[in-house]
Amino acid sequence: MVLKRFLSTIIYLILFVTLIWIIVCFFGINKVDNNDREAIISAIVALFVFGAGLLAQMFGNKISQYKKDLQLKKIFIVNLRTILEGLKLQTENYLEVIKTLKSHYPENVMLSSYAELDYLEINNFASEDLFRVFIDYLKGDEKSKIATLENVRKQLRFIENSRDMITSGFEKLYDAIHIHSNNVLDGISDLGKFFDEEATRLFHTNADINSDNWFKGFAELWGKTTSSLKISDETFTDYEKLGSEIIPKFFEFAKDNMEDPRTPLISAAVSKANIAIYQRKDTIRNLIKFVDFHLAKYNDAKSTIEKTILAYDK
Repeated sequence: MVLKRFLSTIIYLILFVTLIWIIVCFFGINKVDNNDREAIISAIVALFVFGAGLLAQMFGNKISQYKKDLQLKKIFIVNLRTILEGLKLQTENYLEVIKTLKSHYPENVMLSSYAELDYLEINNFASEDLFRVFIDYLKGDEKSKIATLENVRKQLRFIENSRDMITSGFEKLYDAIHIHSNNVLDGISDLGKFFDEEATRLFHTNADINSDNWFKGFAELWGKTTSSLKISDETFTDYEKLGSEIIPKFFEFAKDNMEDPRTPLISAAVSKANIAIYQRKDTIRNLIKFVDFHLAKYNDAKSTIEKTILAYDK
């Protein structure tokens, strides 16, 4: 930097001396005969030196600007490559999420599949200052390049701004899945409590449980349910089986025992579990759509950045 300033000072000094020389030479031409070749030659030489000095200064500035632009371009490309790598990793993560979701839906939806999913974020964004400087550098005849860069900037801003939305969206979807799961568990739990209470009541009234057709039918159905579904405090092993096989049997049982005063309580609990299962399916569908949407956006951004790198990395 010091050397550059020193050379610039020398060049300006030479230009100043040369300019004085030109003035003196032409002044001398006016004072002597037109045949004074020495003064004429000196004036011509001075003009050449002055012109050479100007060219040297301009050339030096051009070289300096070229080096600056080249350095800026390299920084820009490095940033774009970093972003591209982040996007590639991100899209791979999203593809894995979709693969996980679709592998468990609709055949075997389990809460544990979602509990293991991380909230996904993208890091390594090119700074706004870098875009501003680079776009300023490209102003003028580089309108198409500016448009391309603006497109990249918009894509990246979308990704950056969508991070909070993605995190918030996943949190809401996870919460919804937990709520639906709890509703299913609550419904089945209600059935279990009702079964225990009914058995206790019959026992205390010395009623013959085996002679109570309603109780016998419900006990048989409940026994099949608990044996085929390992009910725990957290989740079921198979929601699909619950929704497609067992709950319809509960409804069929209720239909055949409509006059029994205990049947509406059973129907209400089963309905609660059944509705929750379908809500859960809708939530999972929405989650897949949500991930698909952002995956498409990230792929668009990847494509734009790859094209930009090809355009500038020459």
